[in-house]
Amino acid sequence: MGSCLNSHAETSNNLGYSLLKNGAIATIGGTRVTIYVSPQSSFEGKSSDQGFLYQFGKYLALDKATAIGALDKIRSTTVPEGGQFQNYMAYVLYGDPSIGLFTYGGTTHIESSSRESKSRPSLVKYISNGKFVFNETLSPTRITLFSVTGRELFNQTVSAGASSINLPVAEGNYVLRLEGNGVSQTIPVNLVR
Repeated sequence: MGSCLNSHAETSNNLGYSLLKNGAIATIGGTRVTIYVSPQSSFEGKSSDQGFLYQFGKYLALDKATAIGALDKIRSTTVPEGGQFQNYMAYVLYGDPSIGLFTYGGTTHIESSSRESKSRPSLVKYISNGKFVFNETLSPTRITLFSVTGRELFNQTVSAGASSINLPVAEGNYVLRLEGNGVSQTIPVNLVR
C-alpha cells in the first residue's frame, strides 16, 4: 500500500487494519507521510514508495522471503536517498510476519523460521485436510487456534502421546499456537480441506 497514512495507527479504520479484519493475512503500509518520487522509472534499490513496494514484491516472489524477511531485507540493503529515510520508519508490517508467497499449500510441512533456533524440533510434522499430525517425539499439551483477526476459535489440552487432532473449522487462514515439552510455537496456517 504505497500511499501516505494507509496504516496510520491512530486511525482505527486505517486501510491496513481494515484489510486484516476482512481476511488479509499481512499488509505493509505507511503509518505516517511517506515519500513518493515523480517521475520515477527505475525502482531497484530505491527508497521511495515505489522502490519499497517494488523490492517488497521482488523479495517475496524471487527470493521466496516471508513478509518480515522482505521488509528487513529492504531496510538492510537499501540506502536512503535525500529525505526518504522516513520511509524506513513509516513502513510497517501488520499481520502475520511469517507468511510468504511460497510458505503454504494444501499440505503444510512445518519448518523452523529463520528467526527460530534450528535445533528446536517442530511440534507438528504436517497439516493435511484439517488434520494436524504431531512429531512422533513431541506431543503438544495445548493447542489454540486463532482467526487472522486474533479471535480465539479453538483451545484444547491434548493428552500425552496423541499423534494427531482434527480441528472443527472451515477452510481458511488461521494462526495456530502450540505449546508442550518446553517448546512453544506460533504457526500461520492456510487450511485446505
